[in-house]
Amino acid sequence: MVDIDIKDKWRLILGKTAQEDMPLDGDQEFLSEEDSSRRYTLGDLDQCLDYVYESDMTDGHSGDKKVKGGKEKPRITAANWLNTSKKLFPMGIYEIVQKDALANGHIDALLQDDQFVAQLEPNMELLTSILALNNNLPAKAMENARLLVKKVVDELREHFKLEARRAFYGKRDLNAMPVRTFRNLDMKRIIKANIKNYQPDGGYIIPNQLFFTAKSIRSPMHNIFVVVDQSGSMLDSYAYSAIIASVFASLGCLNTRMVVYSTDVVDYTDYLDDVLELLFKSQLCGGTETCKALSYIERYITEPSKTIVVLISDLYDSEPAKMVSMIKDQIGEGVKYLVLPSLSDTAPNYYQTVANKLASVGANVAVLSPDRLVEYVAQLVRKV
Repeated sequence: MVDIDIKDKWRLILGKTAQEDMPLDGDQEFLSEEDSSRRYTLGDLDQCLDYVYESDMTDGHSGDKKVKGGKEKPRITAANWLNTSKKLFPMGIYEIVQKDALANGHIDALLQDDQFVAQLEPNMELLTSILALNNNLPAKAMENARLLVKKVVDELREHFKLEARRAFYGKRDLNAMPVRTFRNLDMKRIIKANIKNYQPDGGYIIPNQLFFTAKSIRSPMHNIFVVVDQSGSMLDSYAYSAIIASVFASLGCLNTRMVVYSTDVVDYTDYLDDVLELLFKSQLCGGTETCKALSYIERYITEPSKTIVVLISDLYDSEPAKMVSMIKDQIGEGVKYLVLPSLSDTAPNYYQTVANKLASVGANVAVLSPDRLVEYVAQLVRKV
């Protein structure tokens, strides 16, 4: 890729408003890292950046830029912007620009462009951008938004289901008597023991001896409460926790309840089989009153020794001392606590003093990625 002069870089950063003082040679060509077979111009790059960051020129009805007078090229459409941006920017930069395009007042217009939506690459950043504005989206944008969110949810849910099965049912009880059913056939042993009976004409083996695998160890039923702080800073965590809670609910060994809270407490357990609906019900706002949520789940804790509470909160609570005291009392009764300052792929900002106090009273306080949460809960289940 041809190096861009430092003055042109600054002009691109400052935008078209700096054109008079720092004129950009829009016809200067450079090679794209993503599409080396085609030469692009600084004007192409300027247009793509202008589409995202010069929001005052956006036509909110069409999603395309209004054209000013002068010799400028016609403004690009949303779909053309997406195609060009993918080739102009390295993937890491493109993802940032795409996220900014959705966040900088463009999301409703862009989501109404079917061609644009069809080419978007669904990811968690896109999902959280949509959820942050879901109550303000017009009907057409909401329709496309739900399709995009569903793609992300389906992909993540399958991933976490696979991780959960490995974590909870991955081990075999080698002392157990294998159940002689088709699903328990040990094909590797059968083939090895009967390879001498291979029929070359038909390409098959006639087995004289069958083998069966021992059944997976299944954990006894435990109760798990996923309690999620729904204040405005917890959007990524809320999305991940809803998906993982739905996976927990699908397992045969976890009686799962999901409770979210800010100033008020809402029980979303009945929606765990419909994650899409659960996500679009999110109302992130208000204060952080964890004690109300802890009081709510107490009525459902009937077997403390078989109960795990996953509290997902940045711990900036209205009554931190009372919260620590309530958690200490529940731990004293036998409840296992896992406290996560956040559940996302980014480093969390949380109240470390409160986190340290919770650890001192017996809570498991950890900064975990979503992938690690499933295994951590499985470990707690095996300890209970």
